[in-house]
Amino acid sequence: MSHISKGVRKDMNIGESMSKAFEQAMEREFQLHLILFTELTPFFISKFDRDLKSNANTVRDFIRNMIRERRETTKATISS
Repeated sequence: MSHISKGVRKDMNIGESMSKAFEQAMEREFQLHLILFTELTPFFISKFDRDLKSNANTVRDFIRNMIRERRETTKATISS
């Protein structure tokens, strides 16, 4: 799974990538511009925010695909 940090894309295993994505999400709320201007929270304006958004989407896509594959496997097993 790919992970973006400081604009650099790196391939890493799923556990490490998810851990770093959650770490970034926790760090986001302590950015000064979000503390001072809470109305900016829905917007990803900094480079850090854009990296976080990309990493979160990568993790979501991985989980969606995993669920879809599991459903297809279960459906094929039941149909047999």
